[in-house]
Amino acid sequence: MSEQSVDTTSNLPNPAAYFARFSWLALPLAVLMLIFALPFIIGLVLLTKITSRGPGIYRQTRVGLKGEVFTVYKIRTMANDAESKSGPVWTAGISDPRVTALGKFMRASHLDELPQLFNVLKGEMALIGPRPERPEFTQFLAREIPGYVGRLSVKPGITGLAQIILPADSDLESVRKKLALDLEYVQAGTLILDAKIALCTAIKMVGLRSNDAAHWMGVMKHTSFAKNLNGSPIVVNDFSPLKTDCAMDDVEKTERRSISLDELVEGNSEKSRVVEAEREVVAVSDDILDDSANEDLVAEPLSEPGRLGEVDDADSDSLGSLST
Repeated sequence: MSEQSVDTTSNLPNPAAYFARFSWLALPLAVLMLIFALPFIIGLVLLTKITSRGPGIYRQTRVGLKGEVFTVYKIRTMANDAESKSGPVWTAGISDPRVTALGKFMRASHLDELPQLFNVLKGEMALIGPRPERPEFTQFLAREIPGYVGRLSVKPGITGLAQIILPADSDLESVRKKLALDLEYVQAGTLILDAKIALCTAIKMVGLRSNDAAHWMGVMKHTSFAKNLNGSPIVVNDFSPLKTDCAMDDVEKTERRSISLDELVEGNSEKSRVVEAEREVVAVSDDILDDSANEDLVAEPLSEPGRLGEVDDADSDSLGSLST
């Protein structure tokens, strides 16, 4: 495990008692799954090396329990050094031009995630839990989204509640929606819910819609997300207030594209500037209406775009920066 870590000084939500009582189950289940998965892992690694240049196993730094940084293992699905020019990127999946032909098959079936069973054996991950994010994105998201670090109060998982219901992250709004589900899972996780998530994941791996399966098996009963698709606010123990303004089908049909960390930061800064400018216009208009004497108006300066150095959790105390 890497010696680096993300400093989480904010108050994390208390996980459900289930995580303390049944965390031991992950190890024997991972061993059992590896017995069946190992031939597929070896075969896909060899095929990856034969069909494209570069290593068969891809290693990437992720953030885990309480901000601990570790190395996650995946079968490589992209061209070697795919991020050498762009930096950290949220990929658009199989539509990303950097994905290899074999990689498209592995991403569609999620077989590239199988080596993470070794992360479970090392105690760095669980079979089910919030998906681990990269440190670069974690720092930014923790500062921009209230309560984001709350998802770090349990071990990250190979699959999770948010993954079977919503598509991959593409912007801050998609992260907020997934965070609502992650925090509900943290505080209401059960063995039955994990079994349902595992079954939905298996259904997703064979190409069917896992969110439909989630409805069939009653997974949505464990969440407030489905109850609020009409646009009413979702509040998860004051950690992640958000508002959904689209139906589930609209979420599924949203066109995805790869987005780098720089683009995400720049786009969020631009959005913040627009929102701040709109607020100024409203404030000036209010002053004009209230000012019968027509006195000179003074506009407040726009706020500066956030920086990525020191990280502050938007909901609480400072997260600090990654130690080196």
